[in-house]
Amino acid sequence: MYIDFQLEYYCKQGIAYIEAIVSQPSSQNIFEWKINEIPVNETSHLLNLSTHNNLLKDYNIIELTVTSEDGCSSTKFIEREDKGSWCTIQKGISPNGDGLNDYFDLESFGGVYLRIFNRYGIKIYENSLYTNQWWGQSTNGTLLPTGTYFYNIQTVRGETFTGWIQLINEIKN
Repeated sequence: MYIDFQLEYYCKQGIAYIEAIVSQPSSQNIFEWKINEIPVNETSHLLNLSTHNNLLKDYNIIELTVTSEDGCSSTKFIEREDKGSWCTIQKGISPNGDGLNDYFDLESFGGVYLRIFNRYGIKIYENSLYTNQWWGQSTNGTLLPTGTYFYNIQTVRGETFTGWIQLINEIKN
């Protein structure tokens, strides 16, 4: 038999978590976590990554095996890059196609409600299920000029983040 679950990655108050959402939850389920193939001493459905910073690398594989009370088990993985930026919000993007900072990456926060404003406080971009779709365009797709923009982020866990992001829209030759 197979035990079904999903892994949800999110940040809350600056701390990165991975949570197992089990379709048939039971207090008898056994949770076995590994970070980069090293077992960690966690037995709950929730893994606080900050307590295992020593195991994190530039590229990470977090693995969870869930075993039900009748012995059925299933294993799933989350792969993540760059341990230093999991719960931070970048300060700039330069969507020039070089693969570096080409978009506003909020994937580690889960699907968020994002609003971007120009310097006059006018909303120019909005997305209710945002992860990494903003590369310097308005909601209607028009390319925005280089400048400082302001964001308002609301997470599914009820946190709100506000700040600024620098957009550099220069075509790389």
